[in-house]
Amino acid sequence: MLIAALAAIILTGCSTGIGVAGDRNLQGIRTQDGDSYTGGYKADYSKFTGEEAVFGGTGKKASIHLNGTITGTSGTGRILVTNGSDTKRPVPATNGKIDQTYNVTGTSFYIYVTGDQFTGTVNLTSKEQ
Repeated sequence: MLIAALAAIILTGCSTGIGVAGDRNLQGIRTQDGDSYTGGYKADYSKFTGEEAVFGGTGKKASIHLNGTITGTSGTGRILVTNGSDTKRPVPATNGKIDQTYNVTGTSFYIYVTGDQFTGTVNLTSKEQ
């Protein structure tokens, strides 16, 4: 009982309350480079509706560089990020190409793939600079 109460308190303190998805819960293949903030993610989606937290965490202070591509044949697919708040913001993409650096200041930072009947491909790399 005490353990359950402690777990609830700890999870309540996490600003997103979600955390990074486990590998078996992802649509694609993720490789991690030492922590949950960095690595690669490749996925082929077919009519995917939902959201996957592919990278991130709480407490790290670093510059994270995200690059990659998102291409679709139908539906809507987006890459979103939270950086210090619960607000999910679209990652800027030009012609499906992503190249963005984020200053992570020890607060919550997560990278998500979202889809609404999305059929397409996502290829992401997240690196610490």
